[in-house]
Amino acid sequence: MLDIILELVLDGAIGVVGSKKIPIAIRIPVALILLLFIYGTCGLLIYVGKATNSIALSIIGILLIAIFTVLIISKVKQHKNKQERIL
Repeated sequence: MLDIILELVLDGAIGVVGSKKIPIAIRIPVALILLLFIYGTCGLLIYVGKATNSIALSIIGILLIAIFTVLIISKVKQHKNKQERIL
C-alpha cells in the first residue's frame, strides 16, 4: 500500500517539476522536496550500512549521492546556458 502511494506521489512530483504549465513558485518547492527525499534515502542507505557494518551498502549510498549531485549540476548548467542563449 505504501509502495503505491509513494509511487503516485513521486510520479506526480516529477511531472510537476518538468511541466512548463505549472508556475515556477510551485515547481521549485516540489523539486526541493523531491531532492530531499532522494538524498534522505541515500543517507538512510549510508546509515544502515554503517549500523550493520556493511561497507557495500555505504558505498552504494555514497555513489548514489555523487551521481545525483553530478546530474543536478549538469541540469542546472544546461538550464543556465539555455537562458543565456535566449538573452
